[in-house]
Amino acid sequence: SSGINAEWPLRPGWFSSGGTTSVWHWDSYENINCLLRGSKELIMMDKKDYENGHLTNRAGSFSAVDVDNVDTAEFPNFKNVTFYNATIHAGDCLYIPWRWFHYVKSFGSNLAVNVWFDTYRTPFTCKKTSFKSFADATFRKDSSDLSKGEPVEYDFMKGLHQAIYNTDHMNLADSIDNKQFIDIFKGFQADMDSEYGTDTMAEIFAILDENKDGHLNLREIDSLITTNYYTVYYILSKSFISVGLLILVFIVVLVLLWYRRQRQNKAVTKAVDDNQKKAN
Repeated sequence: SSGINAEWPLRPGWFSSGGTTSVWHWDSYENINCLLRGSKELIMMDKKDYENGHLTNRAGSFSAVDVDNVDTAEFPNFKNVTFYNATIHAGDCLYIPWRWFHYVKSFGSNLAVNVWFDTYRTPFTCKKTSFKSFADATFRKDSSDLSKGEPVEYDFMKGLHQAIYNTDHMNLADSIDNKQFIDIFKGFQADMDSEYGTDTMAEIFAILDENKDGHLNLREIDSLITTNYYTVYYILSKSFISVGLLILVFIVVLVLLWYRRQRQNKAVTKAVDDNQKKAN
């Protein structure tokens, strides 16, 4: 089975007085939509038809398509899509898979909650535990505790892992090459205001590419936050420390140059004073 990354499910709430609609979009995470009040109609599209979904805003993962009145001249591929329709009522929960385009229409006084969660894309063997039912489970009350104690680099690695899976070519293939990895890395770190160099990116790719075929398959991509976590963390930390040292050296050089200039100014002032005393 695929493993759920249960470190944080996100639980946004949605409420309206009815008559509201969403844009045609897909979510970056697995999604369970639970309706507490009212009713909803959802139109969905399998991610295998992704290229026909007409994603017009890639950064926001949504489209300008008006699902209720599709302009087939502007969005011709829509006619090739197989759509799925679901109507849910209070008490129902609907699973919306990662990267499935969907459109939501709400009716009546409406209250819903989403549970978004990440998954690892490759199978792994779950360890046996004494867990038998939810009665045996311990839940954290404050989601803010989830990030306490985690280094910044780990958040970066989780974000990069998700960014890889959210790129277009991951829908068309089960691997990425070195150039694609570096392009994704550069784009993601620009959003994160990070400044890791291309050499660092290439070093991380080489670590993840365990079979040395020049591509990262799904298992190797997942290893970014599983089996290769500590190795990648060390590389990122080392790079961060290197940048920090360079900045420190630069500051020290500036201070030394300032100090040298001050001493030169004092020497010149003293020489001028001495000359004036001799002249008098």
